[in-house]
Amino acid sequence: MNGTIINYYFRAEVHSTGWIFAKGISIKIDDQMYRLNDDNPNRHVQSGQYVIEILTFNITPEMLEQLKNAKTFTAELHKRVETVTGENLEKVKAFIQ
Repeated sequence: MNGTIINYYFRAEVHSTGWIFAKGISIKIDDQMYRLNDDNPNRHVQSGQYVIEILTFNITPEMLEQLKNAKTFTAELHKRVETVTGENLEKVKAFIQ
């Protein structure tokens, strides 16, 4: 290898007292939005009360060029979303009535 960087990555870490089950991230570079997903996040229990979730995303050449000249950069973490349907939804409805 001649010292040239072949791949760039964006890494997001979540340190929490409970599992968030992070799945992806949206990043916005100036006016361009990207949604990135990690299908195999690294999750560790540090202690009984502390967990770390690590997600890694490839940075495309297009994103890299935009980052080099960016005026703004924002990121939003996507967490697991649960949808309640069917019998479980009926149980929720019965509970609140």
